Amino acid sequence: CGLFRSDIHKKFQMHRVKNYIYSPLTLEERNKLKQRRLVNQYKDEDVIKLNKSYRSAILYNNYYWINFDEKDRMKNEIEYNHRAFKIFNSTQHRKWYDSDSIANELKLNKREVNFIIKRWKEYGIAEIIERKERYRQVTKFKIKKVKLYYLIYSNIGTKTK
Repeated sequence: CGLFRSDIHKKFQMHRVKNYIYSPLTLEERNKLKQRRLVNQYKDEDVIKLNKSYRSAILYNNYYWINFDEKDRMKNEIEYNHRAFKIFNSTQHRKWYDSDSIANELKLNKREVNFIIKRWKEYGIAEIIERKERYRQVTKFKIKKVKLYYLIYSNIGTKTK
């Protein structure tokens, strides 16, 4: 009976660890990302309708990438934006999702999914419910009906809340 419990415990631990394992992009994904630019193309009247924090995030993103060209930073931001669009396109507006299930479904790192949706909350394009269940933190989110633009996800100097 002790051996059986040990096996269950190992499987449970492996399942928990699997959510935090980094999976690198494939060569095909990397080649696609190298050719991308992070400057948004939009109509002024569309952006004016958005809330202030989301609008300023879009404008700041464009300002940053037009005026600065940091290859390493751009690579990281391209990867974050790629993952963000993957999450955004796999969900429906105004429907609640569990970040664990989205991470498993899209084969993304759970921490990165949570990081991205928390950024969306800062920009006012998502709602989040966080609660602690027994041994883990559960994060549920709902995306508002907006168009997703390129954003800066990592911290840049004083541009964080």
